[in-house]
Amino acid sequence: MEIFANLESVIVKQKKSSSIFNANRKYEVYHPNGQQILLASQDNDFMDRNFLPEHHMTINVTTPEKKVIMHVARPEQVFCESKPQVDVFGPGGKFLAKIKLKGKVFTASFKVVDDKKNLMFKISENGALQPEYIVTDPRGQEFGRIGKKFAGVLQEMFTSADNFQVTFSRTANVETKAIILGATLLIDAVCHE
Repeated sequence: MEIFANLESVIVKQKKSSSIFNANRKYEVYHPNGQQILLASQDNDFMDRNFLPEHHMTINVTTPEKKVIMHVARPEQVFCESKPQVDVFGPGGKFLAKIKLKGKVFTASFKVVDDKKNLMFKISENGALQPEYIVTDPRGQEFGRIGKKFAGVLQEMFTSADNFQVTFSRTANVETKAIILGATLLIDAVCHE
């Protein structure tokens, strides 16, 4: 996860699918200078992708050399859970956080908890036309922002592929940055598919 060490922002681009069915999501993560630094790909079966896409999700995040640095997975014990949530794991399967949708009436909000269910971060949507999600700790200190970016008229009209600009505060450590990247993948699945 040291790839996150000196990053202040990344651009997450979802690759377009030409299938009439929901295909496994694939993302490319870029350094602001345009260099691709990570890949993320969903690994789910047809039924999960097409009938429970918000609830079932396993995404591996790898380097371009295919080294897994983290993964995002739907917790198994919540099959009938009404609100989508994911667990974020670092190298070697180290648990980093659980991210859960709190509500999605007019704007979406999420909570991020540790393995003891202590609140680590809140993620709140701000804006409607160009949504932005602000990541704060329980005291209100900002740790990052996840902004949906316009992907072009054709991509926006004819695909569900989305682009996000993710910025990290200077105080965010590598684990916090990985959690925010995991939140970006959940936000795309829940709010923009």
